[in-house]
Amino acid sequence: MLKPMRISDANGNALPAYRRIQNAIRKKIEDGKLKPGELVDSERELARVHGVSLMTARHALAELQREGLVERHRGSGTYVAPPKIEFNKLTSFTEQMAGRSTRAQLERGSLFILLEKDYQTRIAYADEDVDATVADPKTAALLRLPHGAPLLRIRQTIFSGDGKPMLYVLGLYRSDRHVLHIRRFR
Repeated sequence: MLKPMRISDANGNALPAYRRIQNAIRKKIEDGKLKPGELVDSERELARVHGVSLMTARHALAELQREGLVERHRGSGTYVAPPKIEFNKLTSFTEQMAGRSTRAQLERGSLFILLEKDYQTRIAYADEDVDATVADPKTAALLRLPHGAPLLRIRQTIFSGDGKPMLYVLGLYRSDRHVLHIRRFR
């Protein structure tokens, strides 16, 4: 068994073993070493590599599953989950990236926070249209996709508290990388 390394957070406090495992897996996902659908090391392998108990490795994977970063399938293993788009919460790009563990502070911060703090403009809601489209030649080149490749298009108009449109946002996403999961109740 390997001797566990002492890893600390920004304040110099030792991180619990399960957090070290989570951070290692999260970093592999962020760096593209583990891609959506790929198999994550087993609990036994994680325990061996990190010098921890099987229960600690299991706890780390359970936490990552709760965060939506991995999916666990009994009998076949743990896999990197496809990226999720959260449709019911209005957040700026900076806030979205911070929610995905963006390590470095973005240079100018969140546009939403800037509007609210410096310009006293409260953002209230957004109307969105979501549809399928195909990549035109310019978009295909930018996203390194073939011309005509399928895309998920999100057009968003963001409104202030007094109902005035403030921002228009157009997002184009590779459709093979995003899944919209909706639970409907009767």
